[in-house]
Amino acid sequence: MELYALPVHGDILETETEKEKEWTKHFEEFGRGMTIYRTTDTTQLILRGVPDKLRSEIWLIYSGASNELANHAGHYADLVEAAVLKKCQSNEEIERDLHRSLPEHPAFHDELGLNALRRVLCSYACRNPHIGYCQAMNMVASVLLLYCSEEEAFWLLVGICERLLPDYYNRKVVGAMVDQNVMDELMEKHLPKLHAHLVKLNMIGMICLSWFLTLFLSVMSYDCAVWIMDCFFFEGAKVIFQVALTILELNEEALLKCQDEGEAMQLLSEYLNGIYVIGDSVLDIGEDLSKSPPFNNLNSFPLQTIPTGAPVGPKSRMERSHKKSVLISTIIFESYRRFDTILQSTDISTLRLKHRLKVIQTLEDAAMRNALRSVPQTNFSQMEIQELFLLVRGDHLWQVACGAVSDEKAVSTAGTSGNGHQYQLIDLEQFRSAFMAFSPWGNNGNPNLHPLIHRIFMLFDDDCDGYIKFCDLVQILAITGCGDVTYRLRLFYCLHLPPLLNTTDVSTPAEDNSTEIATEASEFFNIESALEVLENSSSSSTPTKMSMDLEINSKQQRQDSLTKLREAASMEGSPLPQMDQTHFISMWKSFYDVFIQQKNEQNAYHSIVRVGTLLFKLGDVGSRTGVSKIINKSSNSSTTLTLPINLIPTPNDQETLSILCPYDDFPTVLANQTNQITECVNLQVRSKSPEVPTRDKLDLKLPLESDDEWHITFEQFVASVLTEEPLVEFFEAKTNLMISIEKHKAKGLLRQTSLSSSPD
Repeated sequence: MELYALPVHGDILETETEKEKEWTKHFEEFGRGMTIYRTTDTTQLILRGVPDKLRSEIWLIYSGASNELANHAGHYADLVEAAVLKKCQSNEEIERDLHRSLPEHPAFHDELGLNALRRVLCSYACRNPHIGYCQAMNMVASVLLLYCSEEEAFWLLVGICERLLPDYYNRKVVGAMVDQNVMDELMEKHLPKLHAHLVKLNMIGMICLSWFLTLFLSVMSYDCAVWIMDCFFFEGAKVIFQVALTILELNEEALLKCQDEGEAMQLLSEYLNGIYVIGDSVLDIGEDLSKSPPFNNLNSFPLQTIPTGAPVGPKSRMERSHKKSVLISTIIFESYRRFDTILQSTDISTLRLKHRLKVIQTLEDAAMRNALRSVPQTNFSQMEIQELFLLVRGDHLWQVACGAVSDEKAVSTAGTSGNGHQYQLIDLEQFRSAFMAFSPWGNNGNPNLHPLIHRIFMLFDDDCDGYIKFCDLVQILAITGCGDVTYRLRLFYCLHLPPLLNTTDVSTPAEDNSTEIATEASEFFNIESALEVLENSSSSSTPTKMSMDLEINSKQQRQDSLTKLREAASMEGSPLPQMDQTHFISMWKSFYDVFIQQKNEQNAYHSIVRVGTLLFKLGDVGSRTGVSKIINKSSNSSTTLTLPINLIPTPNDQETLSILCPYDDFPTVLANQTNQITECVNLQVRSKSPEVPTRDKLDLKLPLESDDEWHITFEQFVASVLTEEPLVEFFEAKTNLMISIEKHKAKGLLRQTSLSSSPD
C-alpha cells in the first residue's frame, strides 16, 4: 500500500484525517492492540469506515490474526521457502490466476506485487493442502496485500479460510453452498415476496454465491468492498448476510418487475457496479487500467491517474463513464439499521448447522450418480452397485472421522474436475478390505493373500498415484466373482508376471533359471528399466503404499508397462508371455491361499496338487527334450506331439512339491497313491513357412528357440486347470454381491476401528 498508494486529497483527505483523529482518541481511552476494549463507540467507528493507514491494525486485531502472527513467528518464512518452488497442482492454478487478481490496481501490473501475491497463496496452499487453492482466494489475498504486509496478509487469509468462513474454499465450496441455503431461508423470512419471485425465475442459489466467496470484491470496486470487510472482520459472517439482504431489499421493487433471470442479474450487476465512496460527479476514466503496461520505475509511477474512492467497479473500467447507484456507507448503515437486531451470529450458526447436512447429502448423492455412471456394464445389478458404493463410501467417511485415514491426498489427486471424482477414489487399504469382503478370491480372510491383492490394485491403478476408482473396484469384483472361467484364470496368470510380481520376493528349490523368461516378459511389455528397479527394490509381504513397491525413474514408463499388461489381462486371445519356475511356484502358492476354508476344500487341494504336478512336469518337457527341435519347420500344417507324463513325484521333485504345498494340514495326496497315472498331453505347435515366427508373436504354445529353461504357457495353465472339476466349479461360481453386502452391513464397518479412535 505504501509503494502503490493512490493519492488522498480534497474531501477524502479531510475525511481520512478526521477518522484518524477519532481512532487515536479511541485508542487513548480504550486501549490499543490485543488489549483494546470492544464498545459501542468502536462499532460506530467501524461503520464510518476504517482509515487506510489503520486498516491493517484493525483487521488483525478483530479477526484474531494478530494472535496467530505473534504465536507463529517465522512460520510464514518457512512456508515460503518450502512452497514457492514446489511443483503441485495448487501452484499451477495460482500461476494461471495471478494476472487476473485485481487488475484495476497498479500493484499487480509488475512482478513486485505479483511475487508477493504468489508467495502468500502458495504458502497457504502448503499450510493447508486440504484446501490448497480456490479461485476466489486470489481476489481476497490481493486486497489484503494492499493494506498489510505479506505475513499479515497471510494470517488474515488463514483467519478467513479456517475460522470466519469455514469450508468456503475447499474443492466443493461446501461452506459457501451452506450459506447460500441460509441466505435463501433468510430471504423467505424477511423478503417473502421477492423470494417467491426469484424462485419463479429459478434464481435461488445463483445470486449470492460469488458475493460471499469474494466478500463482494467480484461485484463492486475494491475501495467499496473494503468497507464491508471492515465490518466483516469486526462482526463476523453475519455482516455479509446483512449486506446481501439490504442490497436485495433496496432493489426489491425493480426485481419484482423483471420477467426473466437474465434481466434480474443485469439489474443487480449494474446496481453493484454503481456503488461508490464519494458523492462527486461521474469520473471519466479514459482508459482500462487492467491493460496498462507494467511500471519498472516506482518513482515515476503516475500517482494522479485515479483518485482514491473513485467509482471504479469491475465493469466500469471498460467504460468512459459510469452511472452511480448508492453510497457504500448508505448500504452499511442500512444493513445495521434493518437487520442488526434481528440477525445475530448465533442465529447464523444455528442455520448453518441446519442446512449443512442437506448440502452434504446433496453432494454425496451427486457423487454417487457420477460413480454409477462411470461403471461399465457388468453382471451386477444397479441396486448392487449402488449399495456397494454406499457401503464403501460410508466406511471411508467413518475412518476419516476417526482420524484413521486422511482425505487430503484423495482430494488433491482428484484435482478440480468438479465431478466429485475424489468421492470415487479408493486407496490400497480400503481396496484390500473391500476385496476380502466381496471377492471369492479373498473372502476366506487369509492374510497371505495380501501380496496378491496388492498386485491387483497395482494392475488397475492406471495413474500410478496410489488410488483406483470405484468403477475399477466394481470391475475387479465382477471379474473375480462373475467373469468367465477363462477370463478369471487369465487375470490370475497375469498377476504373477513381471512387473507386478517382483522376482526377489519368491524363491525356488533349485537354481534360479528365471532370467531368460523374465527378460522375455520385459521385452513383451517394454519394461526393461522398470523391471531392473523392481528387482533391486525390496517389498513387504503386506505392502501399504504404492511407493514402497514400485519406485521407477519414469512414471510414464511404469504406466505404459502396466497398461499393456492390463490390456493383455482383459483381452481374450491376446498373447501372454511364458511363465518361469519362480513365478509359477509363487502363483501356485496363491492358489493354495485362495482355496483355504473354501467349500470342498479337501477335494480342491487334491486337484491343486495334481494340476501343480502336471504343470511342473510340463515345464520340464521343454528343458529336458528340447521340443522345438522336433518341429517340422518345412511343413505348413500343425504338428501334434503326444508325450507321456508321469504324475507320481520322483524323489527329485519332493523339495519342489514341499514348496508348492507349504501347509501342514494339507493331505499328502500323492504320497498315498499306489497307481501310476499317465496323462497324454497334446502339445500342438503351429509353424509357418517360409517365415519362422519370432518370440514377439507369443501365440505359440511352445517357444521356437531350443532353450533349456523351465517354463509353462498360459494355454497349458488353463487346459490343466480345466481338467479338475473342483477347480472349475470354483472359478465358474457366480457371486451374489447383495448377500455379501447385507452380511457386512450388519458388521457396520469393513475395517474394524478401535473404540479408542471413535469420534466423540
